[in-house]
Amino acid sequence: MVLGNYTQSLKMYRQAYSQSKHPDIFVGLVYAELNSENHEECIKVFEELLSKENEFDKYHINGVKSIKEVMHKEGIIKN
Repeated sequence: MVLGNYTQSLKMYRQAYSQSKHPDIFVGLVYAELNSENHEECIKVFEELLSKENEFDKYHINGVKSIKEVMHKEGIIKN
């Protein structure tokens, strides 16, 4: 994803998601869906990520904050 290959990163994160529901996977998958402009899927996965809040560490908290900012800026979510 860092290299801008969003199609490949989306494929890899979806595969990882099918095998693990760890918050790290959710954060990456939300970004991949967001970068691929799959807004409905992005919202769905983001809501699922939020349900894992009791498993968050600092990385996940920062990721959620950053995701919210981008989604709000792009008009995907209102609050």
